[in-house]
Amino acid sequence: MPCYLVISIQVKDVEKARQAATAMGLEEGRDYTISGDQLSLENPSKEGQFKQAYGLLEVASLARRKGFRTQRRTLQDGSIQLELIQ
Repeated sequence: MPCYLVISIQVKDVEKARQAATAMGLEEGRDYTISGDQLSLENPSKEGQFKQAYGLLEVASLARRKGFRTQRRTLQDGSIQLELIQ
């Protein structure tokens, strides 16, 4: 009998969660599902990458509301740097 591990993450903004998942190339219904404020990832190894993508969208949105522009840069180690510009 196969064993599956699904990771569930509570999200504040479901639309940003969808945007983050889409930016990662994930497909709703196959790679992830959303129920209420819970996003469930079928592949647990994508949890860190999803949290980073979701966090970047949240921070960029907050920065724009505060009057900043944002610029993203992917570093050599794969992490993403978000620069706030006044």
